[in-house]
Amino acid sequence: MSDRRGLGKCPDVLLAEALQVGPLRWVVDRSSQGLSDSLVFDFCWDGERRAIKGWPATSGRASQLQSTHQVQRAIGKYLLQSHTPTLAGLPSSATSAEGNCRIPTIHPWSHGQTILSCENRLWEWGSWLVGSSCCYESFKHQHLQQAIVAVAQIHAASRPLGNDMGDSARWDRRIALYRQLQTLDLRSPTPVAPQKLDSNHREFDPGPALQDLWDGWRLIAPQAFGPLVDAIAPRFPRQWIVGDLWRDHLLFADNLPCGIIDWGATSWDWRGWDWIRLLTTTPFWNQVEAWRWVAQDFEEQRESGPWHSHSSLEEKASRLAELGRFQLYLTAGQWILWARQTPQQQLLFQSKSYLRLSELAAQLKLW
Repeated sequence: MSDRRGLGKCPDVLLAEALQVGPLRWVVDRSSQGLSDSLVFDFCWDGERRAIKGWPATSGRASQLQSTHQVQRAIGKYLLQSHTPTLAGLPSSATSAEGNCRIPTIHPWSHGQTILSCENRLWEWGSWLVGSSCCYESFKHQHLQQAIVAVAQIHAASRPLGNDMGDSARWDRRIALYRQLQTLDLRSPTPVAPQKLDSNHREFDPGPALQDLWDGWRLIAPQAFGPLVDAIAPRFPRQWIVGDLWRDHLLFADNLPCGIIDWGATSWDWRGWDWIRLLTTTPFWNQVEAWRWVAQDFEEQRESGPWHSHSSLEEKASRLAELGRFQLYLTAGQWILWARQTPQQQLLFQSKSYLRLSELAAQLKLW
């Protein structure tokens, strides 16, 4: 029996055999194939909700997942035992976020490992975090302030961890993407060749949003980032970071951050990129006050970064905002490249991809 997403045999049968339990009852099909091309499902087992995620079995993915799982275990243990003080620059209401945020717990399969190779994918399973993300328009200052406290706890937990299998080439990949984007023909009126779409599947037609994104993105002069790129080569202090900390990966319950999901991009990098990634996916990416809140974290930790040791809080916030614009340029360009490589008919079934394209296009209009 084949799965409709072309996975070959039904994954619920194969994975149930690996877990050595009866057939799993899939509660909701949450498959989502964005830039990571991963598949996510949830199911009930032993009266509890669990999650299964399948990653493409690309080169180096297995070792990267092993490293990620080690980091997740260490951070999860820390969060259960420790609390960090609220940052001085945030209101006292943000203290309610302390100690509430959790990350997924990864469990071993029946063979004792946390990774199972099946149907050309690497599968992991573990706890299902209860909560929901905030849409772009609903993400308020209160959410951001509390998220900053929660993420500061994550960073405090990962700071002491070593780098046995760390990824030291993250900055190199950013620069490679930056160089690749400069080769695109900005004179083209459209980002991709027009494709005839099935009229029965136009609910999430990516065409208009992608066109808006292209129209805004190609007006940005990439040469403006040249001095910035040359000045901040990978000299920052590094530690384990979430890596793909965008707004949709933050879960809230009763308006409090309760979890961070999707750790597939965990890397050994400067933690500032977590903050930059988060803020550039919120409505506050171009507000100085929001960058000042984040800069306060570096001020209190007395941590070096892309600034002089004597830089003021305002100077740090300004440099972080500059890096935010660079990240936004890279993110929008990456989505354009991805859309060029993905049949639009496939994009139609991905509401989150459609919404992200729309959000990015709206952000570039405020550039």
